Amino acid sequence: MKLIGHAFARKLSYLAVFIIIVVCLGFLFLRMPKSYIPDEDQGILLAQIILPTGSTLEQTQVVADKVRSHFQENEKEAVESCMTIVGMAFPGGGKTTAWCLPS
Repeated sequence: MKLIGHAFARKLSYLAVFIIIVVCLGFLFLRMPKSYIPDEDQGILLAQIILPTGSTLEQTQVVADKVRSHFQENEKEAVESCMTIVGMAFPGGGKTTAWCLPS
């Protein structure tokens, strides 16, 4: 009750503090990035290709080549380069993967 009575007795002081807080929050809001993806994360696309268990390295290489050619031919205005890594398997997954990193 004392705090509320104190606030009502000094309305202008509390109003000034409230306005300063709102202005600071507005300033910080305007300085925030405009998208969900930070600037440092933009420009790199990571695609993971998972083939069924038992797929050979050659089968994975064929699929990785198709993915790379898609990015280099159909998305060439958005992709500067593309790198694929074939044969990575996560422990226990038993699946062959290929990663394509256009940037």
